[in-house]
Amino acid sequence: MINDIDEKDYRFLLQAVLTKAIDDYVKLLHPKQRKRKYLQEYFLEAVDMFFDDSYLMAYIQNDSGEPMSLKDLVNLSMDSGRGSIEELQEHVVNSALKYWQDKDMNVVNIPETLQVDGHVYHVFHIDEESFYEVDYKSRSISVNKDDKNSVNQQTFIQATTEVMLYHLDIPIKKADIHRLSLAFYRLLKFNNCFVGD
Repeated sequence: MINDIDEKDYRFLLQAVLTKAIDDYVKLLHPKQRKRKYLQEYFLEAVDMFFDDSYLMAYIQNDSGEPMSLKDLVNLSMDSGRGSIEELQEHVVNSALKYWQDKDMNVVNIPETLQVDGHVYHVFHIDEESFYEVDYKSRSISVNKDDKNSVNQQTFIQATTEVMLYHLDIPIKKADIHRLSLAFYRLLKFNNCFVGD
């Protein structure tokens, strides 16, 4: 620890470093937030800090005068001195999910037709949100096609996931289809895979 700074101020500085890294991880998770090179660097630095066991902070030293690890940082910044890295990692991931969950972003455009393994489905509009219907006989999907609404985009992804699993002959429960499609939607959303506005 630096002799010129009292323990309370030092702990406050370490907590500020930790808070800044969490903010960088959470708010820079989506690629559109990292358009400048330095923002990309901040994000990758935060990812390494939280999830690379060999990561050391070059400019912050522990009590032994060596570069500080995340474990050192967490232990020194906590009042109890016993912080859990696993709990911190879980907190960071959950904070990112919560922050981005309700952000309306154009992730997917809902098309007129959907091609799944050579099968063509017509996509018809219905007014109801959070609902879809698949008719395998007529090869049609009915869904709210207002794709400016992320709920409708998620519902469309759920319908397409169900159709894909049907044609791959993978039996799966409806609740699991929902969980799988939501995870797929988040994958597309966080990685700017399609339209990514």
